[in-house]
Amino acid sequence: MPHFSIVGFSGLRSAADFWEPKTLEEHIQAQQTRPMMSIAIKADFWPKDESADDFIDYIYGQRREDRSS
Repeated sequence: MPHFSIVGFSGLRSAADFWEPKTLEEHIQAQQTRPMMSIAIKADFWPKDESADDFIDYIYGQRREDRSS
């Protein structure tokens, strides 16, 4: 059976570290994430003339069609 090893991957001291739970702060530090400054730049895809209720109705309608076909 072949033996595989990961070379050049930083962040883990040993294979056992993979299975150890990490705190949110440890994940943030490891991934070097920054807080979002504005949600508006992420939510500009939603059509202004369509409500969330319209979207949910559409999804349920599609599911009903899928079950009947």
